[in-house]
Amino acid sequence: MPPKLELHYPARMECYWLASGVALASRVRLPLACDFCPVISARENEYMSPIVDLLAASVLLNTAPPQELTLQQVLKANTAAIKAIRSIHVTIEVNSNHPVPGEEKKPPVEALPYITLEWWKDGAHERVRQTWLRGGMGKPDLDVSNGPKGYKALHRYVPNNEPWPPSESSAGRASGELDKIHTDGSLSVTARGMSYMRPFYIGDGTLEEYILKYPSKELAATPATSKFGCYEITTVEKKSRSSGSIDVRDVRVFVDPKAGFWIRRIEKGPWQKSADPGDKGTLISEVKEFKNCGNGIFWPLRIDQSTRLPGHDIGLDFFVRHTLHSINQPLPEEDFEVRFPDWLVVHDKTTGQVFIWGPEDKPRMTFASQAEFIEWNKGRVEAGAHPRTRWMWLTGISIFVGLMLSFIILWRRKTAHVAGGIVQSVQQTSSDENGKP
Repeated sequence: MPPKLELHYPARMECYWLASGVALASRVRLPLACDFCPVISARENEYMSPIVDLLAASVLLNTAPPQELTLQQVLKANTAAIKAIRSIHVTIEVNSNHPVPGEEKKPPVEALPYITLEWWKDGAHERVRQTWLRGGMGKPDLDVSNGPKGYKALHRYVPNNEPWPPSESSAGRASGELDKIHTDGSLSVTARGMSYMRPFYIGDGTLEEYILKYPSKELAATPATSKFGCYEITTVEKKSRSSGSIDVRDVRVFVDPKAGFWIRRIEKGPWQKSADPGDKGTLISEVKEFKNCGNGIFWPLRIDQSTRLPGHDIGLDFFVRHTLHSINQPLPEEDFEVRFPDWLVVHDKTTGQVFIWGPEDKPRMTFASQAEFIEWNKGRVEAGAHPRTRWMWLTGISIFVGLMLSFIILWRRKTAHVAGGIVQSVQQTSSDENGKP
């Protein structure tokens, strides 16, 4: 069973909380008591830091008279909401009617399982395991982590569903990667986008970082005037065309104060300069359900996205569903362990070495360079060590020989039948001639 959702706080301490996005110059001194946790660990303090800004903003909003916030305050409150998520473990399932190779002519009607992601994040450490359920051509399955032991990635390998697993005689189609100096904290754009930890289909970074780049931004509505009860921000999205020109489209972002200032909805209009009819659609992404995790912490559970062209009632749809296992709980180190299967070929990006992996998650063979590995592997290929290739040749030859034998048997039967008919005809003619008077 997944662990209970809990938040960890230090005990009996007094904090000076800066209210991000609500009263930038105000400080609130509030006691926080907790009888069951008399000792404050450094680990808990680390988790507490990003949460105080969010709770301080919530306290001021709940104690002060209702007032409209400025654009800058709304953006900072949204940034505080995202940074309050210090750690998380979530499974993300995506269904879509997006056509895949072989289905281009099929009308997009039914949404089918498209991709599954499992995401662990704890501070700077992340792990993403993504499995393409359909349409994964050119998008291989991946299990990648930059955990405490360094960067480790397993490509194109699905346990219990591997047609050609790595073995002593074959490298298979999977591969591994090590890199002790790789510290990228955004291992998967897909996972971070689908999880809303970056603005959904907006861009990298936070909404605040994105919006402030464009001069054409405006706080177009407040909760009192918005039919969604949100702060509505208008801005633009830009894209470079192959011709060198810059195309733009209008974007409207809905920030919901009732959901901890998370983004509730995003609307994108058609590209203004493009002549491609496919660029004239309207895209809407909306969170249909948030989970209130307590203490001002929210997390989106259901996200729907639709694209519609003018005059069309159907179009492309994505349905994202989250299963939240834990939030703001320290994750064990083993959650970030990516284990390599036996006989996997592993490349070390730090040293340039190549390994053949062993059964105890350690190298069984080490090659000083890629060239040395290629030379060794070439000997395996020349010796016919790859059973997959040999099996394909033998199967082809067997099919060819079988077809030839069938042809010969049919030809001989037909020849014998024709010969028999000729003999019978000759005998009948001879009998008729002998019977004449």
